[in-house]
Amino acid sequence: MIEMKVKCPVCEEYVFEEEFERCPVCKWVLDKLQYKDPTYWGGSNKLSINDFKLKWKDEQLKRKLIRVAEAGDSKLPAEVIEILSEVLDRFFTTSQEKMPN
Repeated sequence: MIEMKVKCPVCEEYVFEEEFERCPVCKWVLDKLQYKDPTYWGGSNKLSINDFKLKWKDEQLKRKLIRVAEAGDSKLPAEVIEILSEVLDRFFTTSQEKMPN
């Protein structure tokens, strides 16, 4: 068990108090092995910290694009926002296919 409070390495918004706790913000599960080696696959999470962080950032960007499109205040045309959203979806799908199980 980790003996000190640790900030979530993915979203950096939550502070864990114990190992195997799930972050309520990004859903990362604190795993000591993965925390010590951010490239480690497996353990409590299928993805490494580094890969999960990329996925988290992609999802946040996609949500932001959707909020902007729905608000209608964007200087970007809705069509451009849709294209950017599709690009993110394709990138994420392609990245997932390359990742080991």
